Amino acid sequence: MISKNKIKKLNFLRRGPMRQGRSIISFILFLGVLVPINAVERALIDFTTFNENIQQVMSTDQELFSKIIEEHPDLDIRNFGWPDFTFEPDDWNISNWKVVLNPSASTTYNKKYSMVKNSPSKEYGNVLGLRLHFQPWRNPFWASITMPFLLAPTYVNGQYISQNTNGEDAGLAIGLLANVGQIKNVRSWAYGLNYNYTYGVRTSNERRQIREYGMGSVFYEGWRRLGWNNPDYTENPNDWTPVKNPLYPYMYPPQIELNKGQDFKQVGEN
Repeated sequence: MISKNKIKKLNFLRRGPMRQGRSIISFILFLGVLVPINAVERALIDFTTFNENIQQVMSTDQELFSKIIEEHPDLDIRNFGWPDFTFEPDDWNISNWKVVLNPSASTTYNKKYSMVKNSPSKEYGNVLGLRLHFQPWRNPFWASITMPFLLAPTYVNGQYISQNTNGEDAGLAIGLLANVGQIKNVRSWAYGLNYNYTYGVRTSNERRQIREYGMGSVFYEGWRRLGWNNPDYTENPNDWTPVKNPLYPYMYPPQIELNKGQDFKQVGEN
């Protein structure tokens, strides 16, 4: 049984009599990332620039890949039977994002009329527009809005996508952040059309551990900034309680390096 207080990733729960229609949603998410002295605010994803920034990321990654293959043709996996294909920026276009309905709502009619679109906004420009269609009876209906494909956190050369070569924030805001510590708060902008839904944001770390942040209700009209505050946030790092976490099952595999003879060996091995 799913509680109505449970909030999934960009999930909308029906709480009252359902009105069939459209909700336009745009999110500009911010994470308060803890540093030794102060917390800093960084944009996690901005749908007003998402399509353009994805094109930049894919172009940069392809250039780096071509350069590496030109210098080291023996590293081209296509020589070992891998298919020759290239992801295109349009593969991540907002219009290609998916609406995943929970089993109670996953009917043919709801799938047909639930969709994600590029929606123009007079105030912010292009945003993510979401339409959900649910039956009028009281069931635990919700939906998850996801990318068509997961994004790798790094370019092909190992550099973080969210950072420039100096280790500073690259300002791309495509849903990736590196070296996130204690989160102070999460903020988002959403446009409501007086539908009695709630929504939340779900994030995943490098270990694929999922964390959900409830944003609140969109039972209003117009743009509002909603958010979540961490009740356990520690302002002073000196007040932290050290915790010993076991490596298993999250231990990392041994690092390996490639020598000139193209033989693999563990780092530190003689």
